Amino acid sequence: MPVLSQLQREVSETVNLAVLDGTEVLYVARIATEHFLQVHVEVGSRLPAYCTALGRALLAALPSAQARAVLRASELVAHTPNTLVDIDDIERELDRTRRRGYAVIKEELASGLISVACAVIGPEGQVLAAVNVPVPSVRFSEDIVDTIAPRLQEACLRLSQTLAVC
Repeated sequence: MPVLSQLQREVSETVNLAVLDGTEVLYVARIATEHFLQVHVEVGSRLPAYCTALGRALLAALPSAQARAVLRASELVAHTPNTLVDIDDIERELDRTRRRGYAVIKEELASGLISVACAVIGPEGQVLAAVNVPVPSVRFSEDIVDTIAPRLQEACLRLSQTLAVC
């Protein structure tokens, strides 16, 4: 929680931690922003992995065959006109996520929601969790990703290092 709290203070947005559970992400920790307009999910909420930044970060950190198996088991539904529902399109996004080190979702799960996420990797290379920063589109600008992503990656690295000591 201290790492998530520090990240929340740095970016002034909500911060979530989730794990992959089957074809869904399961929210296990959350530190909300004080902004009036924010995304409302709670610890214990579940969302589809294929169209969330948390899910994309988690899937991108898995071996490709394992990620494809999760996608094949998923019910791929278009939640908005921007939702990717073709497995090949999603896999191309997973490749982009792997290359840049973080996932970005722009209004795929819900209109007005942009999210940036990064995976937390365990000491033996196992995918443990992911952290995201959701931003309502009214506060989004292209440079916000450039601001959030490095801080998010640093927080995920700190979490990975902390878990390696435990």
